[in-house]
Amino acid sequence: MQKELSDFLKMAYEYGKVKDLKDAFEEYPTQEEWHKGKVENVLK
Repeated sequence: MQKELSDFLKMAYEYGKVKDLKDAFEEYPTQEEWHKGKVENVLK
């Protein structure tokens, strides 16, 4: 499993599919999600 994950990540980087986390939050802001970015809401 670890090798498969490693190969997947390597391929994702090669094809430019890995983005910075900051970019993800700009595209999908937590304020618009049901959990509103609060961990307490997710753990319940």
